[in-house]
Amino acid sequence: MQVTVIIPTYNRHDRVAQAIESVLTQTHQDFELLVVDDGSNDHTSEIINRYKDKRIRAFYHTANYGQNAALNTGVVNARGELIAFNDSDDMLAPNYIERFLLKFREDSELSCVYSKRYLFKTQTKEQKIAMNFWAEGYIYDIVLAQGFMSHMGTLMVKRECFKKTGLFDIYFTNHQDDDFCFNLARHFKVGLIPEPLAVEMNYGLGDRVTDNRDSYCLGFERLIEKHKSDIIKVCGHSGYINHKIKAAELRIRNNNPDEAYRHLNDSKYLMNKFGEVPSRLNRIIRNKPASQRRIAACYSHLAGAKKD
Repeated sequence: MQVTVIIPTYNRHDRVAQAIESVLTQTHQDFELLVVDDGSNDHTSEIINRYKDKRIRAFYHTANYGQNAALNTGVVNARGELIAFNDSDDMLAPNYIERFLLKFREDSELSCVYSKRYLFKTQTKEQKIAMNFWAEGYIYDIVLAQGFMSHMGTLMVKRECFKKTGLFDIYFTNHQDDDFCFNLARHFKVGLIPEPLAVEMNYGLGDRVTDNRDSYCLGFERLIEKHKSDIIKVCGHSGYINHKIKAAELRIRNNNPDEAYRHLNDSKYLMNKFGEVPSRLNRIIRNKPASQRRIAACYSHLAGAKKD
């Protein structure tokens, strides 16, 4: 099975080469690499054009349309039966493609596979595993409940999946990976490789899309509202309230108390109406840290919901 690897990039002239090299040095060499420059105004295109490998195809947007538009350009031009993704400042392990292909061969029912990944802090040289991913199989209920499945850089999917999921939603500038993974898990069986096979480079520098905290908060809010009906249907109202409380936490930490209280008041209304107390509320009320007094005060407001 041929694999297409898509690298979307924007103004990454100092980093895109390492992302490209991490694909070209794979132990499995039957792949094509699509690099989509989303309207860069630095020297990114010059770096891309240095590569003369026939497996590389480059696409250039005339303006900066966003990461999802760049991903979509890659998907619609992909020739491989399987599609993988690599951010332009991240790196794939040398055996990334090889290990993913092995996982697909082990179970013919799998339509998508993901793995764990490392976070690497350039300044301190610290490296750690990002999240303790564990779920595989038909896991739509788990994905909806926890609000995520996989980072795009550790995900490989069959190209035919896009016939059901559709392309990436350009309405999202953050959490588009979660939105896409929700759609994948709704329709397909998922496999997990329990080892890190990609590295998020330059973690903690503050120059990634996910480091824009306003955008991050808004993206999560859009995610839970877009999938609200399925979250409630599969996880109950308590599952949806859990996500509303998380949205409030994000807003509080981003110094948006008005937005936080809006989420908390919505949660309080739902708790009163449906009589469901979410696990997230119980956990944080029980373990509220003294260093998070504003969060604790908000949870105290919610804790009295059943008494009003």
